[in-house]
Parts: sequence; structure tokens; C-alpha cells
Amino acid sequence: MADSLPINSLVGRSATTYGSTSSPGEIGKDGFLTLLIEQMKHQDPMDPMDTSEYTAQLAQFQALEEAQNQSALLEQGLQSDYILSQAINNTLAGSLVGTEVKAYGEQVNVSEGEGSNISFELSKMADEVEILILDGDGNEVRKVQLGRTQEGEQSISWDGKDNAGKELADGNYTVEITMTDGDGTETAVTPYIIGVIDAVRFGAAGAMLVVDGVQILFGDVLELRNPDGGNGGNGLAGLGKLFGGGQ
Repeated sequence: MADSLPINSLVGRSATTYGSTSSPGEIGKDGFLTLLIEQMKHQDPMDPMDTSEYTAQLAQFQALEEAQNQSALLEQGLQSDYILSQAINNTLAGSLVGTEVKAYGEQVNVSEGEGSNISFELSKMADEVEILILDGDGNEVRKVQLGRTQEGEQSISWDGKDNAGKELADGNYTVEITMTDGDGTETAVTPYIIGVIDAVRFGAAGAMLVVDGVQILFGDVLELRNPDGGNGGNGLAGLGKLFGGGQ
């Protein structure tokens, strides 16, 4: 039997001979088929290649094609899931204007010289609670010390002024909260945004809920409530967890 021209011996020259862009040692479906045909062309008609070797190479080609098809189907499925998720978020978001929301959020907004509420929740009694408000460069503009504070959900109204009592420029500011317990241990506290949804904005990141000028991702929503204090209707309480929210 004449020696056949092994496919892997042609891989190294595939880029120059067949215009392949695969790196050495890697070959796509089209390149594999081209090399298999080339191997068949180089065999001796009087002494053809062993059929078992030919069958094995065809099996390799079929396995490669199936793997590529499965990869393409998986990618299509992921894209479809993403589009469906975005469609659900966008559909729900439009009906939430006027609903009160509780969400993770360290941003507070100053608009026309007016500040906004700062909310947080303590897991136990605190001897001291310190709230820092920082500008866009991370500089402290306001420090608020609350003293002894009960456990549970708390909310304070910030007047939008700095430590000197001067009105701050309109825009978003960052909140950092620290509690100190009876043993003197300091613990960071997660701030929340609690307020009525004023608008919904749609962009590349999907639907964003707007509360007091601050944009909130669906994934950061913890709870939706009626403005009168009850849980929102339509079974939407805990929507943030449904969409993968939480920190």
C-alpha cells in the first residue's frame, strides 16, 4: 500500500497553501475538509489508502462539525435568553412609575440645591453612626454623626449642604456609612435608596429606574411598595431577587 499523506502533516502549511488563518496546530471545519480532499488526491490509485484510516478521518471531521454546530446553537440560545430577559425588564419597568422602591444604592442626588434622603438598616443597636458624603473626586463634603441609633431601617433627610452650610452643586454624590457598637467595633453599613420611581430610562444596560435623580439597576432592587407603605401589587415585591439582585 502506498503511503498516505497524513492530515496533520498538512496543518503547518495550511495558512500559506489554503489561505487559512488558523494558528499552527488548530484547524477549522473548512480547512479540515480541504486537507482531507488533498490527502485523497495524493494517494496512489493503484494502492489506495487504508479504508480504516480514511473512515477514522471522516469520523474526526464529523465530530468536529458536530462540536461547531453545538457551539453555534449554544451561542444562539444565550443571545435569545438575554433578549428575552431584556424584554421582560423593559415591559415591567414601564408600569413601575409612581411605585415606591427600596434598592441597594450609594448615590444621593442634589437638584436645585435640595438634597435627598439617605436610608440604611442596622442589624443591632449602634452607639454611633457616621455618614460621610463624598463628591465625584472622593473628597468629603459633609459628615453627619447620629449618635446612638436603634436597630432596623433608618432614614434621614440631607439638606444638600456641605460641612460649612454652603449649598452644593447639583449632581450625584456618594454615601459611606459606618456604625460603632457598644464594644467599639466599627462596621460598614450598606446604604439604600428608598423613594418613588419618577421615570424609567432605557439604554445599553437595559431599563434603569430613576429615583430622586439617581438611576437604579433592576438587579439592585430589593422591594417594591405602594406609596402608602404596603407592598406593591402585581406580586412584584422582591423583584430585585427575581432578576439576580443583591450584594
